[in-house]
Amino acid sequence: MARFLSLAEAVKSTVRDGDTVAMEGFTHLIPHAAGHEIIRQRKQRLTLIRMTPDLIYDQLIGMGCAQKVVFSWGGNPGVGSLHRLRDAVENGWPHPLAIEEHSHAAMANAYEAGAAGLPTGNSGLSFAERSEIPRLLREMIAHYSHYRARAQEKSSEWCDRLTPNVTLSELLNTKAEQSLVVSLNRAA
Repeated sequence: MARFLSLAEAVKSTVRDGDTVAMEGFTHLIPHAAGHEIIRQRKQRLTLIRMTPDLIYDQLIGMGCAQKVVFSWGGNPGVGSLHRLRDAVENGWPHPLAIEEHSHAAMANAYEAGAAGLPTGNSGLSFAERSEIPRLLREMIAHYSHYRARAQEKSSEWCDRLTPNVTLSELLNTKAEQSLVVSLNRAA
C-alpha cells in the first residue's frame, strides 16, 4: 500500500548506509532534492547507479556518500566532466571510488530485467561471424544455468509475447544449427 511521506522521512526509512541506490531523471526531472536529502542525512558507502551521472551524483561523491558508481557515461553534456568523480577515481578524494561502466543499452536492459525479476546481467550474444552463434549459445547455456532456470520460471509469462524458437530458427539457418534448436527445445 502506498504511503505519503516527507522526503526526509522517505530517505530515512528506505536508504541505509551501504545500500544500492538508483535515482534517474533527465533535465527538469533530475532528483536533486532526493540527492540533497541523502547528503543532509550523511548516508555513506552507497553504490550509486545512474545511466548518466550528473551534478547531483558528483555532489554525492564529493560529500563522501558513495563507495561505487555504476553508470554508462560519467559527465554532463552541458557542464562537462564530473570533477568530484574524477578526484575520487584519480586521487582517492574524499575517499577511493570504485566504478563500473556499461553501455547505455546494457544499463537499460539491466533496469528492465530487474523490473521483470530476472538476473540483471546481460545474457545477449556478441559475435563477429554468424557461424559463432551455435557455439556461443551452447557456452551461454552451459555456464549460466541460473539464466536458464529463471527463464523457465518466467516462460509462461513470455509465451504470448515472444517466440524464441522462431527467432532461433531465423538466426540458425543451417542443418547443423537447426539441430541445436532441437536440442535446446529438448533441454527445456
